[in-house]
Amino acid sequence: MLPESVARNRFLLFGALLLTVGAGVFHALREEPESGPDDDLLAQVPHLGRPDDDFVGSQVCAECHEDEHESWDHSFHSSMTQLATPDVVRAPFDRTLRSGKRSYKVWREGSAYYVDMVDPAWDAEQYRRRPGVLLDEHPDPPRVTRRVVMVTGSHHMQMYWVGSGKGADRRLYVLPFAYVFQEQRWVPREDVFLFPPDRQRMLPVWNDNCLRCHTTGGQPRFDRGTGAPRDARGITRHPASLQNRAKGKVPAQNFPMAEPLLDSFYWPDGMIRVSGREYNGLIESPCYLRGPMTCLSCHTMHSGDPNDQLVDRMRGDAACLQCHEEIGNDLAAHTHHAPTSSGSRCYNCHMPHTTHGLLSAIRSHQISSPRGTDSVPPTGRPNACNLCHLDQTLAWTQKHLEDWYDIKPVTEPAAFKDVAASLVWLIQGDAGQRALSRGTWVGRAPGRPRAATGSSPTWRPSCSRTRMPRTG
Repeated sequence: MLPESVARNRFLLFGALLLTVGAGVFHALREEPESGPDDDLLAQVPHLGRPDDDFVGSQVCAECHEDEHESWDHSFHSSMTQLATPDVVRAPFDRTLRSGKRSYKVWREGSAYYVDMVDPAWDAEQYRRRPGVLLDEHPDPPRVTRRVVMVTGSHHMQMYWVGSGKGADRRLYVLPFAYVFQEQRWVPREDVFLFPPDRQRMLPVWNDNCLRCHTTGGQPRFDRGTGAPRDARGITRHPASLQNRAKGKVPAQNFPMAEPLLDSFYWPDGMIRVSGREYNGLIESPCYLRGPMTCLSCHTMHSGDPNDQLVDRMRGDAACLQCHEEIGNDLAAHTHHAPTSSGSRCYNCHMPHTTHGLLSAIRSHQISSPRGTDSVPPTGRPNACNLCHLDQTLAWTQKHLEDWYDIKPVTEPAAFKDVAASLVWLIQGDAGQRALSRGTWVGRAPGRPRAATGSSPTWRPSCSRTRMPRTG
């Protein structure tokens, strides 16, 4: 996992746009090496493409746009979702994995990968019929052998999907583990994603959930005989058809926009709390609403480092100063910090690490300014000042914001008056607040406490059920 870039490469806008410029639904649509998919594998995955629509595959685009196709091919978007072949699978399939009271034996036979596990279709049905029942407590759940047919992820981790084993029923169920590249280890899924420790294991089905973000224009289809979802069809359009004349907006059907305001995805005031919704944050930003800003103001589709696809000169303050030139003329007067310090970096104040995802704290993509009111109930979001000044109270932050920017303070809860805000969030906060606060303590950015030199923090799910190094 590369420093400084982990936190930003999951831009939904670029995931869709890069895939739309010559992408098929899966990277497997390209020419496969000798270890390519066999007929049994292809019979179990959702259908590729949309032959009844205006879908085109990546090779069609490459005929005219060779350079663009090559840059897409080197991006992580091109390998977001692939068929489970030996040149794709990175995890060792040679052991028995355990999560809770369940065991999962994984192994490889030739070019195929298998799992012996509790029947995921049975699990899903029990979950539907008996909500709230702890499935791990069942004395004799049915076990099955299922082939791993699809893989999601190629940058930080991989998730593995097994078929239903029921012929025409092409539902895919996730193996409840992720293989994390940096750690080179299998990790239970519930320790990778942030959710309450008393919640049952999640049972996502690819066809009606995950395909919304991890393929291009995925559309669930249902078998008329069984009612079971069996397809995940995708569509590729030329980017010109995705451009709003004024703002470069992208149609909502290509993004999970306009989702309900869920506590797990959003802070109470609507700001993004879980990654994968960066575009939602952008369109609420004043720089977008009252200015010319779009995703492409800072990012590039076909150049730059594949890790974050930033335009090279946008890695620093230039991203903001391209519009706010007057501030750049006297940076210290605006920031009240030394011009070369981290306190004068535009990103640190206006895009703080208040989003969780990819096992790290990610920068908010809703451009904002720090305020005390955001950090007290009911919102409770850590503010940029206290995410940097870990030893200071919220009262200290509010006094400086009032003195410097005339931002009126709010009454802090008693715990914030005499104790550093970072410690209050770390000890008394919910899982999201603890994760973000812990991310600053073990982070590696200049001026912040860090883990032992040359090492990564170990997994500590007792804090927030996920490890949270601070990156970017």
